[in-house]
Order: sequence, then structure tokens, then C-alpha cells
Amino acid sequence: PLDMKRPLWEFTVIEGLNNVKGVPKGSFALLHKFHHAAVDGKSGLEMTLALHDMDAKMTPRKFDDIYHPEADPAPLSLLAKAQVNNVVNPVRGFRNLQNLLPIPKRIFDLNRRMKQDEGAKGRAPKTRFNKKISPHRVFDGVDISLADIKKIRTRFPGATVNDVMIATYSGSLRAYLKAKKDLPERTLKIGAPVSVRSDDKKSSAGNQVTMMVVGAGTHLGKAAERLEFVMTETRRSKAMTEAVGARTLMEVSGAMPAGLTAASTKLMVRLGLAENMNPPVNTIVTNVPGPMVPMYFAGAKLVKSFGLGILAEGQGLFHVVTSYNGDVILTFLADREIMPDPQFYRECIEKSFAELMKANPTKKAGAKKKAAPKKKTASKPKKRISVSAATASRKRKKSSKK
Repeated sequence: PLDMKRPLWEFTVIEGLNNVKGVPKGSFALLHKFHHAAVDGKSGLEMTLALHDMDAKMTPRKFDDIYHPEADPAPLSLLAKAQVNNVVNPVRGFRNLQNLLPIPKRIFDLNRRMKQDEGAKGRAPKTRFNKKISPHRVFDGVDISLADIKKIRTRFPGATVNDVMIATYSGSLRAYLKAKKDLPERTLKIGAPVSVRSDDKKSSAGNQVTMMVVGAGTHLGKAAERLEFVMTETRRSKAMTEAVGARTLMEVSGAMPAGLTAASTKLMVRLGLAENMNPPVNTIVTNVPGPMVPMYFAGAKLVKSFGLGILAEGQGLFHVVTSYNGDVILTFLADREIMPDPQFYRECIEKSFAELMKANPTKKAGAKKKAAPKKKTASKPKKRISVSAATASRKRKKSSKK
């Protein structure tokens, strides 16, 4: 764990990687560790990748603004602000609760309009990944060409990169649990973090995410069926998140006293609730897009990048999707006691994606597209308003193995 008396980040240089497959001789790695209370995926990306250059010549970059750090706060000042926040945050949270009042009706109306697949209903089943965790970790990753992902999306119109990634993990979860004779009849549930960071806070630190719950389709045997199931689930979950209001939920949760939150977590661990209760989700899949151009650190080219997540009681498996220089990297972090054979799970991921590469839409999906044409009825001409918008984008950077 990080030393809470020091800044909530830590960098470790790792050498001696000559025997690591796929890594050039003489390479080194940078292990970045951040506390999630201070940094989420997007803000961490901005912070860590600011260390990199666009070329090996280490050409100095030009900055529009000169950074002027604030003075270190005095202990009395911190104490005073903490006491003020202890009063202000609950009041702010109560005001946000008022925004939640219309949400039940929105959800009811949404469920009435949407026909959800029977396999997606109900709670997340209990699996070997959802138990008390140990202090030991294992991780690995699989490189996938972005061009191959685009081929899958072409065959399955409407599929996003996230849909393909979740469907890939769905197949790997199914294969792994089936091999362990531990595959539930109901589909596993995947938690997908959603950033609610506004445009004016893109470069700010802090944790500004909420969670979207998606049925993984692990109860389905064919890759095409799983992908189509995931596509339906992500649309449903996005609509549900919009109905609830992701930012409102984040602001309400942020208003909870930190002491109460910490005490609740410790009580859950002591009572062993992770062993006896069904989890809200079985695993996490988060996507943190990185730069699609080569990056350099002190002249050394960035070769690979692995994103690692956070394990907690009842959540012993975490997946991260990152991208770099034309490739997408599917990584996973697991408890060593829960997954003693990470190389086998890696093989499950590779096999799952290979199945998606060969998959074609099912007849059921094709039938949905060929809906009967509606009869046209005469109507009064209406004024047409055309609105166009343009958004500016900027290059982003990522780091890890060099």
C-alpha cells in the first residue's frame, strides 16, 4: 500500500527484462502506482504520459501557461477546511438527493419501453472471483490489432470497440470458469466505469467516475451471440445511466462522510460479507484510450503498455483495455490465490478473440434489421433545422514498458 503521509503516487524503475517475451534486450519498465482517491484513469493518463516525448530527440515542448504551484497548506488551514467540508458536503448531498426524486419514474418508463433479454435480469451470480482476497497479485496482457477490431465491427454494424472488448472478456470468462467447472447458468455481470469528467476539468486530478452494469453473455455458447447480447446490454445500461444521472450519483456519493465510508468498508471485511453475499458485479472492465503514435521516454521508445486496476474484497479480477500505436492491449489483474494460472486465462482471451474474428451475425440479429416498412401518411410540411457541431481533439499519451 501507498504511504498516506506522502504524495499519493509512486514510480518504480524495473530492470532485468531480457528474458521477457516480446520485450527487446536492454529494456526497462516504469511501474506507476496511484491512489484512486486522488487519480482516476483519465487524469492518471494525463499525468503519467506528460513524461513522454513525441520523438527520440527529446525536443522541448511549448506550453501555453507557466505552472505556478500553490504553497503548502498549513496544518491548521487543512483542519479548518476539513471541518467546513464536513458541514457543507452533507448539505450539498441533500440538495443533490432532490435531483434523484424523478429517477424512479424514469427507470419505470424506461423498463416499460425496453424489452430486456431474460438472461440479463437478476443479480450477479457468485463466482470464484468474488471472495476474500489475498495480498498477492498476478497480471498479463494480450496485444490485439486495432485493424482486426474494425473488421469485427464491420460485420456487426452498431458494435463499438468497447462492445468487442467486453465480448472478448465474456468469452474468456466463460472458457476459464467452464474449465474449472464453475460456470454459472446465469450471465456474469460486468462493471464498466463511466467518466463524468466535464470538458473544463479534463486536465484536473481527482476521481470522477461512476459505474455502468452490463450483462456479459457468459451463458451463451457462441461468440456471435455473446457480442450481440453485449451490444444490447450496453445500449440498455447507457440508457439507464442517463436516466439515473451519472454525475448526480457521483456527487451524492461524494457527499458521504469519509469516516463513515471507511468504517463501512472495514466492517464488510471483518464480517466476511464478500464470502456470503452476491456481488453487484463479477468483474470490472475499464477502457483507458492511449496515444496511437509512438512515444519516447528519455530517448527510449515505449514498446508496451499495461494498465492495471484495483482489487477489493469480493472483486478478485480486474480488466483494463488500453491502446497504443495501432494496437489494443487487453490486460487483467487477479488475486494469485483466486487465479493461480494466469497463463491459462491469457490463452482464454486469445481464443475468445479468435472466435470473434470468425463470427458472423446470427439469423436472429439479421431478422431484427429487416423490420416491416411503416405506411407513410400525409403530413403538413415542417421547417427543418440543421445543426452541426465540431469538437477539438488533442493527442494523448501513455506509459509503462520501454
